[in-house]
Amino acid sequence: DQAAAGASVPLVILYESQGESGGQTGSPRLLWFSETAEGWYLDHARALLGEEPEPLLAALTRYDDDHPRCGDPLLPPALIPMSPPARPLLGAGGSQAVPPAPPAASEFARLAAEGHLVALLYGAKEARRKDAEEGQYWEGVVLLHLGQPLLAMRMWEGLPEESKWSHGLALQRIKALERLQDYRAADRQADEALARPLPAAERDAIHLLKGQFHWLLGRFPEAESCLEGVAATTKDPDLRVQALCHWATAVLHDDRPEQALALLERAAALAPRSAQPITRFLLAHRRAMVHQKLGEHAAALTGFEEARNLAATFGFRSLESGCECDCANVLRRLVRFGEASRHLQRGLEGAVALGLPALEEAARTNLAACTAEAGNLLPALQQFENSVARKGSPQNPQYLAVDCFWLGSIHQQLGDYPAALEWTEKGLCSLPGTDPEVLLPLQYLRGELLLQTRQIQKLRRLVKELSKQVRDDVDADDRLAISALRCAAARRGAGSFSAEDRREAERLLEHATPYFRAFWHLLAAGAAGEPPESALLRAWTEAGHARSPYLAARALWELACLGALPPLSPEDRQWIYDFLAKNRVRGPERGLLGFLTEASPPSVPATPAEANPLAFLAAAESSPEETMAGILERTGAVAGCLLRPGTPPHWWGEGSEEQRRSLLQAAGSQGEKVVAGGYVLGLSAESGLWCGLFKAGPNSFDADQRRLAAIWIRLLPASPVRPSPSPGLPVHPAIGHHLLSASSAMRAVIEAIQRASAFRFPVLFTGEPGVGKEACAKALHAASPRASKNWVAANCANLTPTLAASLLFGHRRGAFTGADRDQTGLVEAARGSTLFLDEVGELPPEVQAHLLRFLQDGTFLPLGEVRGRESDARIVAATNRDLERAASEGAFRQDLLHRLRVIEIEVPPLRRRPEDIPLLFAHFLEEAAAAEGVPAPRVAPPVLMRLGAYPWPGNVRELQNTARAMLVASSGAPELREEHLPRRLKEAPRDGLGGRSLPAILEEAERKAIAQAIQDSSGNLSAAARSLAISRQSLLQKMKRLGLSRR
Repeated sequence: DQAAAGASVPLVILYESQGESGGQTGSPRLLWFSETAEGWYLDHARALLGEEPEPLLAALTRYDDDHPRCGDPLLPPALIPMSPPARPLLGAGGSQAVPPAPPAASEFARLAAEGHLVALLYGAKEARRKDAEEGQYWEGVVLLHLGQPLLAMRMWEGLPEESKWSHGLALQRIKALERLQDYRAADRQADEALARPLPAAERDAIHLLKGQFHWLLGRFPEAESCLEGVAATTKDPDLRVQALCHWATAVLHDDRPEQALALLERAAALAPRSAQPITRFLLAHRRAMVHQKLGEHAAALTGFEEARNLAATFGFRSLESGCECDCANVLRRLVRFGEASRHLQRGLEGAVALGLPALEEAARTNLAACTAEAGNLLPALQQFENSVARKGSPQNPQYLAVDCFWLGSIHQQLGDYPAALEWTEKGLCSLPGTDPEVLLPLQYLRGELLLQTRQIQKLRRLVKELSKQVRDDVDADDRLAISALRCAAARRGAGSFSAEDRREAERLLEHATPYFRAFWHLLAAGAAGEPPESALLRAWTEAGHARSPYLAARALWELACLGALPPLSPEDRQWIYDFLAKNRVRGPERGLLGFLTEASPPSVPATPAEANPLAFLAAAESSPEETMAGILERTGAVAGCLLRPGTPPHWWGEGSEEQRRSLLQAAGSQGEKVVAGGYVLGLSAESGLWCGLFKAGPNSFDADQRRLAAIWIRLLPASPVRPSPSPGLPVHPAIGHHLLSASSAMRAVIEAIQRASAFRFPVLFTGEPGVGKEACAKALHAASPRASKNWVAANCANLTPTLAASLLFGHRRGAFTGADRDQTGLVEAARGSTLFLDEVGELPPEVQAHLLRFLQDGTFLPLGEVRGRESDARIVAATNRDLERAASEGAFRQDLLHRLRVIEIEVPPLRRRPEDIPLLFAHFLEEAAAAEGVPAPRVAPPVLMRLGAYPWPGNVRELQNTARAMLVASSGAPELREEHLPRRLKEAPRDGLGGRSLPAILEEAERKAIAQAIQDSSGNLSAAARSLAISRQSLLQKMKRLGLSRR
């Protein structure tokens, strides 16, 4: 471990010893390798140097200054100084032993084709003494066969372009690029090689590779034409079989598995008796691919294992690693996640050891997906977030789209639907084309999230779009998922789902995997007049077959809510409980935790209010945090506030901003009082604690609830309560340094900043003046990889076009009157950093075009200069204007608006964050006192009431200045009292019903009207909606926004 921690420490080799004299036995352990790479290395070393460890140890010490060290990648034993080989490295075609004398150069091509790599290497090293170019060429060929394309390319770097090896070298370089999965570069080199005169054998081989590149780049007709030509014209029987195999692959990728199978049968019939190793590998591997496409997973697994064993036997290490990933993906479909993870780990280790970045990325993605499928969401979430951060701005947007799909799916399972929607939208935006393999899963995941969040209008548009994409060549699982979404949407009035559509879905059930059968039964439960319990029980059964704890938990929760929970085995209970508890799931399925551990669970979930109140009160003294949710449930309250002298308020519950404002306004009061939208119960204890509980609706606290709450507050300890962890992403310390908040309204802003910090896309902060948009932008910069560079800011208000252009992009001397020297613009000054554009809506129209150009391609033109410059500055903008309206009126460019708001974050006004008022006020008071060198006074509860009642039209900026003014007014007093308040706050009414902004007044009026309509209709929402002249869906959305229930 110590050696591995230092880059300058030589490698560590351990070996077993026997007896006091230390005789060596067994194999050395090369601790700087992964297990896979170590096995490969030792296998190669034994072939080159024999079974005993001493020759290997001696060989590794023969290096001068270039010996391997800890942390080095796989060093091929092909580079170890060697004597005549001990035995053949590979058993390919090989009944003959390697002769003690080096083979002649005329034998090299045959040895390479038959896989006798040790003999070839032996001959190449000997040939190099006579002809350096010849030996160098063949040593590179050996490295390529051993799965080391990068080292092979380096070996060939010194060879001249025009030599007797130029034709073969062009072919080998194209093969190396193909192994590195750089298909576009390989395709270009193939075109360049085919433009020159070539021997027939090399020309046929390059045409074969060219056909591969056609189908890998999505050019299926060209691929078929090219490969068919090679199969028809080549005189090499192995090359003919290989062309047929690649032709079958192109056909298979074009969704024609039957034709692909026919081509493979033809290839097998034409294969020579002593086929080359690569030919045997391709026949086995491509047959497995066809079985996988046809859903014959057991046969596919057998085929991929056969191909992997062939690759291992012949030393095709890169193909061996790829086959490990292929085996894993079949095992995932067979719900054998543990085995799949082990295969993927070996594939990943092989890709890292061989330096194959594309295969490494694919293995990492599949390993993280396998972790998520097994129900381990939090580790998978970390892996995918690391993957997105590692890619940055990836060359292949499809990889980013796949990561976004899994991040959306994981957040959905965790119950964080806004984050899930954000990742899903990001994935859809990143896709450059319409590849159904990635596009369709993203679309129906988005549809399910819209369904779960009841965004019916968006769901209707998506369902209409998806209906056009259902074709016969689409996978049965994808088609069934779309049918399930359409069926569920139709039940909510978002589209239609006919009887014929249902019959088609039932036909698809026969071909779909258990996961998607469970998905169908879950979403279609209750359709076509069938009792929902029957479909949900089938969903539970299929989810068990698929080993999907998320779908199983959803089905169980729906059944529990219907009072139809099935009997559960202890293993099933533990399975679901572990999934919900270990992943800290916040969705509705979390309601299952309360009864999964009981021996005989009730038919419906029990509420904590039914538990023993004495045990609950006893816990208040020892574990107060654990009883806070309980006091809300026992009293029917939706939010609570706890105040201790000298500390900020502690909030809990899911109350709205207005409900929390009402609690703050009632700080220090005793007993029950009527407020807008419900009742506040104020309670005090001798220790100085004050607690407020908010109960929504027309029903007040009853006597038992008031008595229980009064006993509970007296039992609470006087020490501060530990803040409960905020749900969502862990907050970067730099964000916490710049943004101080305890409100749910700001939690979404902070999480959005956290997610956006890893990217380079533009960000647009919107909100009223004084809400803290610049502080949010600074937090974004501080949490980003650019934090080490200086923060650069510009205010775009009140600038002439010339001054604005000069400020942003710079100017040359003499560019305009007064330009007496060159000036660097802020865009250039912010290279590698963040450029904050405050009041971007005020930017002159003439300069908006220049900013648009910079956002498009990163180039800009200083005034008075004719040659463009480049900068990678990240643009973060802020505005308090309605840019949509400004764009429609022609005052702001529509295309610039689209470029600026790739990520748009609205910062809420302070009146929507009442719980932040005491927190921010205390912070600003301490900050001002420290700056002036005076002690910070305490804040009396009546002052908090006044602060909470005030609407703060100037937002956070006004609150900061109020804290400064009150510090001056207190004249060193130990406590801030009402007499120190500015006049405008003294005159604000205590009940918070006057002196408020127009939006707050309208919102309160809307709340009262809806509450009255619900009460008049006895909770019948359809009748209430009719009386209000709005749709039932609009009523539900307004109730959710205002925190109202039908009771």
